[in-house]
Order: sequence, then structure tokens, then C-alpha cells
Amino acid sequence: MNKNSLLTVILILCIGIGIAYWMKNNQKDGAVDAPKNEWNDWSQDKKSNDSNNWEKYNEIQNNPEPEVNSGPPAPPPGVSAASYKDALNLSKNHKKPVLLFFTANWCGYCRQMKADTLSNTQVKNNMKDFIFYEVNTDREQSLARQYGVRGLPTYKVINSEEKVLAEGSGFKEPRDFIAWLQGVLNRINPFKKS
Repeated sequence: MNKNSLLTVILILCIGIGIAYWMKNNQKDGAVDAPKNEWNDWSQDKKSNDSNNWEKYNEIQNNPEPEVNSGPPAPPPGVSAASYKDALNLSKNHKKPVLLFFTANWCGYCRQMKADTLSNTQVKNNMKDFIFYEVNTDREQSLARQYGVRGLPTYKVINSEEKVLAEGSGFKEPRDFIAWLQGVLNRINPFKKS
């Protein structure tokens, strides 16, 4: 064996021992974590966001179906419609716009918005000026297409003639959703009595 071959064998052996040592000390549940650096340290992203929201998001994503004992979130007060047609009739009879909330069973942000935002007492109080109808896009795909829904959650305010008066999308915290609702009423309320 010549000198170069011997050095190559020693180098390979040292590298192998180093890798084995690193894997032994960094192994968790059979997986090896990548070394931390500024590009792959995801904990930095978690710390930059509100930790409570991050935990709620992870909980919702990891538990797609609500627990049996938890029950569904309480419906908003005021008038809720059982169907789209019912919502339009109630809108005409009560002289209130319809708030369509487009959602799906698989949508984590929709579940979070129903649990955190739509069940909030102040939000419920601000929704009393609307006829609320929750549109499950898994079951009512044609309605989602009719209103051009491209992402979830989406919320649209319409009148009894199905004209879109305002629209929004994405998860909103209670205070942000209240501000949106109030802004909608201030801009578009055609039912104000003069």
C-alpha cells in the first residue's frame, strides 16, 4: 500500500467516525435534524409571530375534526339562514344585507376563524345588522363558483338581489373583522332609513 492510499483510507475513516458521532448526538426519534443556521431556524419565524396564534394554528392543523365533547361553535346572534334561498328571503323581509361566509371542512383557517372570530361576543353583536349564511364549498360548489371564490375563508356581503356589496378573504382576528363589518355597513348600507 502506498502513502497516498493509506492517507485516503485514514481520511475516509475519520470522516465516517465524525458523521457517526454527529448522527448519534443529533438523532431524535429516528430522524436527524439539520444543523441550525439563520436560513433554516424556523423557530425564528415562530418567535416573530404571536405565539398564541401559532399554537392555535398548529392545534387546528393537527386536529382536523373537532373533539366530540367540544361541540360546534355557537352560531352568531341575530338571523342565521338555513339555506342560500332562505338568506335572500330573510334579507328582503328584514331589510338587511346577507353576510356569506365561504368555508370548507378541510380549511384550517376557516375553523380557526369560526372558533376565534365568529364566536366572539363583540363580533356577534356587530353581525346583528346582517343575515348570516355559512356556505360549505364542499357541498355548494356552484355557489362558490357563482361568487368567484378562489380562496378560503372568503366572506361577501350581498343584497337580496344577489349583488355583491363588499368582499374580503383570509383569517381575521375579532377586532379586524369588526372593523371590516363596520366599514362595510358605513359604505354600502342601502337599508338605512332616512
